[in-house]
Amino acid sequence: MIVAYKNGRAVRLSDVATVINGPENTELAAWANRTPAIILNVQRQPGSNVIAVVDAVKALMPKLEKSLPAGFDCDDTLRSDRYDTRLSE
Repeated sequence: MIVAYKNGRAVRLSDVATVINGPENTELAAWANRTPAIILNVQRQPGSNVIAVVDAVKALMPKLEKSLPAGFDCDDTLRSDRYDTRLSE
């Protein structure tokens, strides 16, 4: 990753830092049905409508799925806290 240019030459991150390709914390992991997973947590801003946030996330899911490398699956399980969502009859 190029972080700057100096005297017309690219300065790479590995030139100024120790770069390790791996998780930030090897003690934490996510699993879904015994398969390693990545969990994306989306939190609404205070005062925003949780239903509108869920609808916006659902609308973005196809774009997210297309951006994933081959072999990755996207499970769009969405949950909201019962205190955030009110259902009317």
